[in-house]
Amino acid sequence: MKVGKGPEVDITYEKIIEDEYGKILVKQELLSLAEQGQHLADSGKSKEEDRKMVKFIRSSYFRVLEWFEQHIHFFSDVLDNAFYEKIPLYWTESLMIDKEKTAKSLVSNKELLGCAKRYELACLYCFESSIKQLWMDLEEKEKKRYGEESASSLVEFWTSRVEKEVEVKDYIFGFELAVEYGAESSIQYFLDCLLSCKIQQQTKEEVLVNSAIIVAGKSCFNIEQAVNYANVFDRLFKEIKKMQGDFSRIRERFPYYFLNYFLNHETDGFLDRMRECSGCLPQCDYQRLLSNIAAKGHKQLFIEFLNFGKGEGLQRINRVKEDILPFLFQLEDEDIEKILDDFTPEEKKIIISYIKDNIYSLVVLEGKSRLLKLVISKCFHDKERNKFMKSLVDDEGCSICVNSVIRDKGRLADDFLSLCFPQNQDKINELKKSMLFCNIVKVTNVILDYHAESTSDGLNTQFEKVFKWGAFLDNEQNKFKEQIIDSKGCSVCVGFIRKGDNGSADGFLNWCLSRDEDKVNKFKQKLVFRGRWGRDFCVSNMRNKKSGVVENFLRWLSLPEEQHKKLLSQCEGILTKHGTDDICSELEVIFRSVLENKKQLRKRPRVSDGCTEKPEAKSSRTLGSPDCSVQEVKLEEYNSKYNNI
Repeated sequence: MKVGKGPEVDITYEKIIEDEYGKILVKQELLSLAEQGQHLADSGKSKEEDRKMVKFIRSSYFRVLEWFEQHIHFFSDVLDNAFYEKIPLYWTESLMIDKEKTAKSLVSNKELLGCAKRYELACLYCFESSIKQLWMDLEEKEKKRYGEESASSLVEFWTSRVEKEVEVKDYIFGFELAVEYGAESSIQYFLDCLLSCKIQQQTKEEVLVNSAIIVAGKSCFNIEQAVNYANVFDRLFKEIKKMQGDFSRIRERFPYYFLNYFLNHETDGFLDRMRECSGCLPQCDYQRLLSNIAAKGHKQLFIEFLNFGKGEGLQRINRVKEDILPFLFQLEDEDIEKILDDFTPEEKKIIISYIKDNIYSLVVLEGKSRLLKLVISKCFHDKERNKFMKSLVDDEGCSICVNSVIRDKGRLADDFLSLCFPQNQDKINELKKSMLFCNIVKVTNVILDYHAESTSDGLNTQFEKVFKWGAFLDNEQNKFKEQIIDSKGCSVCVGFIRKGDNGSADGFLNWCLSRDEDKVNKFKQKLVFRGRWGRDFCVSNMRNKKSGVVENFLRWLSLPEEQHKKLLSQCEGILTKHGTDDICSELEVIFRSVLENKKQLRKRPRVSDGCTEKPEAKSSRTLGSPDCSVQEVKLEEYNSKYNNI
């Protein structure tokens, strides 16, 4: 598999396996590729194959970064070119970087790395034959430098022994260094050497057990996170088991790593080993293991381990470890009921908190209304349940129900509301209508989000599904449609216009306004001449060089020629710097005067306050209102002036 530019990227699993060289050429484009993958994932609009692609890109990207973090020392001299040069990374069939094969390729790459760097890389991976050859190729001053300056532990180890015969004690020391450094391939090298050496069983076992404890400690305290110490531990533990060694010290000091080995490699023996850890398993280790079991999908083991936690007095669900709850809700209802009966009040609170935070996905995406009913009945008394459900309906009810209905899952919405009013259909019907009418904007937004690319026919169909679910009468439907127009009509129509779909904008208006041509025309006129919305829309798009959108908008409005020219003239005037400055300054002066005048009017003595004096006449110019002030006249003159630009 090779990562290259844009559409040339081929990242299918089959291609990776069939690739003649089984390698990936890492280039700078991988960074932008990962960013594209993140954007695709965040948008939520990708197809299933795109999601798989995103998952692969992201995991590969982070594996490459991890590899560079571990090997950055070797590229420090060519850091600026690190992503531009062709650095071959070899991959395994499980889509992991084959570090040993990649290192061998780099050790033989004279163009990318100098002799000294290739020598150090060979030492790190314990390529014994390459170490000896590269040592011979080094200049004397470089050899001398290794004796005078400090280097990594494994480089110093091989440098001090490159011209000597390596003895058993050297392999033991090298093995401990490799474990300390976390070099997996080097650990395997020294392990093979130790197992083939004539060494006492007791000594070999002691070395392996001590090393396993060191590795578990490193992993436990998150030292050098770039190294996968879990893999190193598993290799060591496997060898100890082969030797039938005593691993009681490991079990007592690091029960998590002891049990996790059996979970990963010998699941059938996990429960027996779990009982061996009775009394020595800390709360944090129990939570980690429970999460691991959930991640692996072992349902029966999960139930058994929950019961084990109860016997040990452990809190089985921790606020930090809510990741097990999605798995818990995948169990059979019968098993969930037994588990909930056994939970403490504190554990039930955590479950309720999780449900509240994830109610949308539980009901709409996973269809777990029945399960929700079971959980709530087990965690609440009747009064508490009703109060909890009321808060859920108030916060999320509209979103949950509308999303369910437009996905043709109206039954889920009904089940959800029935938790509020069990066996009271009249109350449920009343709740449906009040909830929808109180949340017209939210209903519209939900439908728009779900059908962002739809035409007006598709949009109208979704609204009709909601009307049917809410059992709306004809007059209720018409009232709802009119309120859609009042609250979201502009944004819906403009959304279609931006896409060049004027027909859908008209179709939506006609559907909402019962094909009343007069109402449709009045709505369009309102966009332009009652307020600044239409003008601002045109100005914004003209400023952003989107003349096509403006032309499409004007075409949709179907204005008479005179009004068409007037609107364009206004927009062009606003776009000029001089016009904008004049507008801002004059608006400020006029509105300040109007505000001051209104304050004076509020202070004017009134007859109701006991004043019998006739107020002084105020000079004014009639504009259809006998009380119109001079400032208001000026404001109207301003409007007239700029409306005729």
